[in-house]
Amino acid sequence: MPVKIGLTDTEDSVAEKYPGLQEYTVCQSKAFVQGILGCVVGASAAYTGSILFRRRFPIASKHTAVVLSIVCGVTTGYIITSIATQKCQNMWVNLANDAQQVNSHKIKEHTKIQALRKALESDRPAEVHKNKYGDSFE
Repeated sequence: MPVKIGLTDTEDSVAEKYPGLQEYTVCQSKAFVQGILGCVVGASAAYTGSILFRRRFPIASKHTAVVLSIVCGVTTGYIITSIATQKCQNMWVNLANDAQQVNSHKIKEHTKIQALRKALESDRPAEVHKNKYGDSFE
């Protein structure tokens, strides 16, 4: 069964290869929406501020207000998107590290179980180890 990511389906093999892919895409979508809203709000605030500034000081032209509001809006949207994207990337790295630790733990447990089975099948005791205090353990 394919994994649903956004509007497209992703194969199970890709979803298994990259743990947390669905969470990452949801986070990334939210980051882009936040950036777009930040762009709109930043441009609106800059345009409103430039209109108020022009009323107080009639030297500035209307074209300057429009250009300034566009630049402020784009800059605000870029900054917000960059910060949110970095948070998404950090989340995905943490999810991948957690999945890798779980997999390595499973592999270690599997090798221990195989060693014990092998020792039981060969009718000899499992290897006895001693710690630095002389206590023995299997």
